Amino acid sequence: MTRSDASVAAEAPIGLTDLGRVRVLRALAESERLSRLEIAGRTGLARATVASVVYELISSGLVR
Repeated sequence: MTRSDASVAAEAPIGLTDLGRVRVLRALAESERLSRLEIAGRTGLARATVASVVYELISSGLVR
């Protein structure tokens, strides 16, 4: 867990799924165009987790 993830977790109870979503969104905010593999590398999340989160974000219209 990174220092910024720890501060998010300290503010309110957050599940691992939500934490993964936060980490993916932060990576995308820092650099708009990233592949799923690049997101996994930057966040430390498993590729399958990133794929799942990205699919969810695309389905909800938050990312393209």
